[in-house]
Amino acid sequence: MVVIRAEEKFIIETFGNDLIGRIWDFSGIIGYTFERDGSEIKVEFNPDRPDLFSFTTLQSAISCYYDGKRIGPINYINGKVVFSVSDEAIKLRPFVTSFEAVGTAIGNRFRDLIDFQERVHQSIGKNRTKVSIGLHDMKRVVPPLRYVSLDSEKLRFTPYDSSAEMSVHEILSQHPKGIEYSKLLTDTRHVPVIMDSKDRVLSMPPVINGDVSRVSEDTGHFFVDITGTDSRSVAQASQLLQYFLQNSGFSILVTKQDGGMDFRSIAKMDGRSIEINVPKAARILGVEKIREEEISNALLKMGYIKCESSGQKASIDVTVPGNRTDVMGEMDIIEDIAKAIGYDNVVPVVPVLDVIGSSRPDTVLRDRIREISIGLGHQEVMTFVVTSSSFYDGVHREDGIVVHNPKSLDFSIVRDRLRLNILEFFRINKRRSLPQKVFEIGDVIVNGIQKTSLCFAMISPRSGFSDIKQPLEALLQRFGQSIETILPADSEEFIQGRSGTIVINGKKAGIIGEINPASLLKFDLANPVSVFEIDISALTG
Repeated sequence: MVVIRAEEKFIIETFGNDLIGRIWDFSGIIGYTFERDGSEIKVEFNPDRPDLFSFTTLQSAISCYYDGKRIGPINYINGKVVFSVSDEAIKLRPFVTSFEAVGTAIGNRFRDLIDFQERVHQSIGKNRTKVSIGLHDMKRVVPPLRYVSLDSEKLRFTPYDSSAEMSVHEILSQHPKGIEYSKLLTDTRHVPVIMDSKDRVLSMPPVINGDVSRVSEDTGHFFVDITGTDSRSVAQASQLLQYFLQNSGFSILVTKQDGGMDFRSIAKMDGRSIEINVPKAARILGVEKIREEEISNALLKMGYIKCESSGQKASIDVTVPGNRTDVMGEMDIIEDIAKAIGYDNVVPVVPVLDVIGSSRPDTVLRDRIREISIGLGHQEVMTFVVTSSSFYDGVHREDGIVVHNPKSLDFSIVRDRLRLNILEFFRINKRRSLPQKVFEIGDVIVNGIQKTSLCFAMISPRSGFSDIKQPLEALLQRFGQSIETILPADSEEFIQGRSGTIVINGKKAGIIGEINPASLLKFDLANPVSVFEIDISALTG
């Protein structure tokens, strides 16, 4: 989730007295969380709506919905700033684009702009891995500008939040931003930099900006550079920043960029067309029919640029603004129609079905096993399918399915049996009174094939082979089955001579026995444990 927050005083002074109430009302339309914490206003969004990740853009969307104030499209003007991009720099940070924004001093919205920039970094930019944005005050630099690769040993400049020059090595090893983002530089011997005609460093993307072009509340002429490793993400970030600045009263100027991304391809994102089928929309919305005029009015309220007949029967061409990076197809637009109309205004209709619902056969089997197992005096447990690789230390696994680069080693492997998870359950509950009798019905993956297993386990001072065999026989009897034989089994988990492979109807169905003391010690268990584990398909023959 993405959270934007600001003091109530800031919102009132910047956007007017009624915005706070409107934010609350609009939450029922869009579906975000509004919270007032003392004098602070906090709004929490789903991460799929980066166009709303600032109070400036949220206010624009609200004004569009309630007042009909159009948000887009971007009105592009040809600028004069020349921005050259070298081939060497592209090798380090391959995708680059730029634009200017000209207006009056940004004032109170400056902090909102900086916060919005960081949220785009985190969401679209994946913490600057895909996208890095630089904001510069054009009144403090001298064009033309250029994007080049320089030898880091010969480069020194003053970071935006410092008063002293630093070498690249000092920035990357001592400055907080340098320490955090140095890993994004593929080669620290040569770094990408943006410079003006006086060889002053505006920024070293994706790490840090220079002091020479530092922006402030007084900035009224921005130069925006966007570099990255993914062209689509760079284009999306550019559109989001353009919309923020245009909605703040700035004019968007196209730089004379030589090299890098073609700005025309980015501009085409603003006004892309998606066709929707009117009867399909009505069916999905749950209404008998909906007029094209109703669809058009609903979508214009949601910030779409225009809606017009596509020339195809019962179809509409919808023009999507560039800041709606979440809109990928027809279904996204139909969802916005529903939001604009209001879900409460959609009359509920009970669907007429020609079938009667019933439980799946495997669900019926599980429920029957569960009922019998509880009747035999065992308590059901449910453990995780993705579990800890440490459970398998010294144990042969029947598959090779692991989680690459797991967030936690506790969830790093897909289980191929249930009994190890149950031993962990006994470890967690070892201070509880004994005996403990449990069972689990769960999915496992053995040699790449998903199966459903049933495991019974018992821990007590006298738990033995016969104690666990009795519930197995009772369970099989309820299904009209019986143990054909128990073959000797050689498993490091069990005590030899007190374990075996269960054979039912001529097929190996599972394993039964007493857990080896070494395995018990690994789970810090002091009392004997006996288990059986079978494939539930064996119960039905």
